[in-house]
Amino acid sequence: MQIFSDDKPSVSLVLGGGGFVGSALRRSLSADNREVTVLSRSPPSILHANETWITGDFADEALLDSVLRPGMDVYHLISGAVPAKGNWDVEQEILSSVIPTLKLLKAAVAKGVRRIIYVSSGGTVYGVPTSVPIREDAPTDPISAYGVAKLTVEKYLALFERHHGLSYRILRVANPYGPGQLPNRQQGVVANLLYQALSGRPFEIWGDGSAARDFIHVDDVARSLRAAADYEGDERIFNIGSGVAIPISKIVDDIAQAMKITSPSIIHHPSRQHDVPVNCLDIGKAKFELGWTPNSSWPTGIDSIVFWLKNQMNDDQV
Repeated sequence: MQIFSDDKPSVSLVLGGGGFVGSALRRSLSADNREVTVLSRSPPSILHANETWITGDFADEALLDSVLRPGMDVYHLISGAVPAKGNWDVEQEILSSVIPTLKLLKAAVAKGVRRIIYVSSGGTVYGVPTSVPIREDAPTDPISAYGVAKLTVEKYLALFERHHGLSYRILRVANPYGPGQLPNRQQGVVANLLYQALSGRPFEIWGDGSAARDFIHVDDVARSLRAAADYEGDERIFNIGSGVAIPISKIVDDIAQAMKITSPSIIHHPSRQHDVPVNCLDIGKAKFELGWTPNSSWPTGIDSIVFWLKNQMNDDQV
């Protein structure tokens, strides 16, 4: 299909531009000489050409109102809690994610924003799949508060387009990985396993290792965001993944092979309630409508993050 607009906005706003995916998107926008405003709670570690950085919280209505511009594209990459934590503190998930996003949508309508490009979660909004690979029209029955919040925002985006004409695109992103993903977080299994290996520690996994996930390189995610922003077709929701499910046990084996570790030691923890047994996304719609396809292979992606993480550890930055 690939219906795209040549009328690109003069300025884009990246909410959460200091994060893992946001940093990759900013690199992509900078390479295309786009003028970008970044709103992030963290100060910048690096500024690209044509980039303005604003340190603050997107829940700050006055601050948000001051940065929104008519005709602007807004990349919304901010989430609330991680899946495990959100299941306990469900009120905070709503307060930190859903409510500020509703205020963003109202402000975007008032300011005449061109489009909202929202990063949802292909790993959580579907819940336990009835079949794989998972299509965009599959049932959405999330088993985590994080997934419920993401799906709630999706529904409000559709509501605001219907009633207020606010254009939107939703990317249900699988499990992003790649250089820039810091370990010791409650998300990012690849970075965490690599860090354990580089630190000389046993691999720690939840369950027996059979749980399988769809992993997508962060640079491929950035390209999908750009494609969705320019897409003028009728579709609104796109799965963004590799289309392949990789068991956690295979990730351990692949990391061990990349780092020449023989007979890796593994510590198994009990399975977690918010983890689904398998997640694998059907990416056919993104290929057909957006003209997008993943470029990075799994072995190359593993090598790239090994190289990056080694340098970070040598510099004591993790």
